[in-house]
Amino acid sequence: HRQTRFAFVDEAHHLTHTKSMQLRANVLQSIKCLCAVDRTLVLVGGYELAYQGMFDSAHFAGRLHVVDFPPYEDTSEDMDVWVEISKRMGRHLPLANPKLLVNEAEWLRHATNGSVGLLEKLLFNCKVKSQTTSSRIDRKMLLAHAPSASENAVIRKDIDLGKEALTRFAVIKPLLHQAPTRKGRRPFQQKPTRRPLRLEEA
Repeated sequence: HRQTRFAFVDEAHHLTHTKSMQLRANVLQSIKCLCAVDRTLVLVGGYELAYQGMFDSAHFAGRLHVVDFPPYEDTSEDMDVWVEISKRMGRHLPLANPKLLVNEAEWLRHATNGSVGLLEKLLFNCKVKSQTTSSRIDRKMLLAHAPSASENAVIRKDIDLGKEALTRFAVIKPLLHQAPTRKGRRPFQQKPTRRPLRLEEA
């Protein structure tokens, strides 16, 4: 009776936290039932959802429309945006040097794997430190609150696995010609008397 059109599930990657592929598939198929022809189910989650879950269920995978918001990478276009983000964040922080975040933008992108959320976390911790010590945020403080090498590595691995998994959405090229079998039947053709679908006639 509520005429719900959209259902949102945040942190959806938690649905896949099991070693059983069948259980993951069953969970995803169950929540798929929340949407119908006139409704949309939106799952918001990390890359873990892509490499451990999305492709475990054929019924679920066949209904997917993926929108990827990747982290900022080491490209000129991404760095231009990253610098602008850093600049805007810096306007609301007690910086020792107003250009600190711009000057350290490249290092900050590497330290946070290009994740705006991780950048916000780093800067929030610096802000708290500056408030409790009545000091301003400088490069030394940024370095002190940067993610550890192990944290950086595990996040990078998660990103790489997710991007690799999403390549499965690459368009499948149509098969324009397929040689018949010895009996004149095409492979997997159950009823050879049926008129086959030919892409070249479309």
